Amino acid sequence: MSESSSSYLYIPIHTIFVVGLALSSACLAIRLHSRYRTTNRLDNGELCLLSSWTLCLTTQILILYALDYAGLGFHLNSLDASTINRYKKLLLIVSCLFVLGIYLARLSQLLLLHHLVRLLEVQWLRKAILVITVFTTLGSFILVCCFVFACRPISKSWNIVEQGDCISQVATYISVAVFNITTDMTLVVLFGVLLWNLPLSKPDQKKFSILSLLACITIIASAARLRLTVPLLSSEDLTYAMTPIALLVGTEMNLIIFVVCLPAVWKFLCTLTMNHESPSSFIS
Repeated sequence: MSESSSSYLYIPIHTIFVVGLALSSACLAIRLHSRYRTTNRLDNGELCLLSSWTLCLTTQILILYALDYAGLGFHLNSLDASTINRYKKLLLIVSCLFVLGIYLARLSQLLLLHHLVRLLEVQWLRKAILVITVFTTLGSFILVCCFVFACRPISKSWNIVEQGDCISQVATYISVAVFNITTDMTLVVLFGVLLWNLPLSKPDQKKFSILSLLACITIIASAARLRLTVPLLSSEDLTYAMTPIALLVGTEMNLIIFVVCLPAVWKFLCTLTMNHESPSSFIS
């Protein structure tokens, strides 16, 4: 393999990742600042979101590294065995980090919902949030296990010459996309129920509406990734075919950080526009 910048989608991935990371980092900084100015501490939701951003950053760094040194974006038949093994190791790590990063961002949203639902006397809604939290946690754990223990022996996952059996990795990727779509749709419904039941001011209603709208955008991103993943079931050139998936993975991770932080950013910008004091945090 020629270790140059000639890999498939090299420039688009670098550009989108840099812009996405800059945007998500700025939004996260605003949310953390708003929270700290309000309470002088960071709660569990902010800590989950900060951890999610860290995994988001690490995932995209590894994808960029794979573009240069692990064969991502190159045709499989042009790679030597050591490069393919390096690619498979990075693929395993990135897959696990992606699932965990998205999970932590969703957990931050669920903690917010749990906080807000305490203002209501709707017992079924509290139970629904608990059930969804358990479902999201167990589902994410199972998906990570499917990646880690996909082969017997485990080292078969990153060693092409080792003998053993593996489950379909592409089928696991499809499961991840379906799981993400399902959980995102559930969160949209939950925010809609809260909008219907919780007495909110018009500005806060707008923020929840924007949050729900952007959650729908993450559903579209997951659906696009699912659409691109299905053809991989029959592909024999995964190092090349996986490149658009890698692009969507980084985009989706940046997008979910942006979605979770947007209400705090919205309040911050509104406060600046009205020349008031730094915003307190209702949703941040």
